[in-house]
Amino acid sequence: MLTEIEEAKEGDLARLQRQLVEEVADGTVKKEIEGTEHLCPACQTLMCRNGKKRRRLGSKGDQVIELKREQKRCPACGMTPFPLDEKLGILRGHFTPRVQEAMTRLGSRHDYDEAREELELMWGVTVSLVPFAMSPGVMGR
Repeated sequence: MLTEIEEAKEGDLARLQRQLVEEVADGTVKKEIEGTEHLCPACQTLMCRNGKKRRRLGSKGDQVIELKREQKRCPACGMTPFPLDEKLGILRGHFTPRVQEAMTRLGSRHDYDEAREELELMWGVTVSLVPFAMSPGVMGR
């Protein structure tokens, strides 16, 4: 009975955390970078807007954080970064930086099946073998 209550409340907290993260990322952080000029990291040319795109990231409790962010485009070399991703420290992949760090740590200490089980138990995150194996630091195991 207590386990079920804990699991239910952990789910409530994970949903609340997702909402707060989305609000802060969409509000405060996005306002810091919108309207500022961005130089291309490759060639230092002033970049222009290239539309807005959404990105979905898996988070604690199998919650999905959705970010709406502006893409920039370098007219000289064609590079198309997302300044919000860079500001938030979002890496390649389908998970938040904290989940990716947990995947890396667990993957470096356990075999794939044990690490996936630990991630699901402790973080409430369900992953398939492919994204888990491709997590930074886990590759090559």
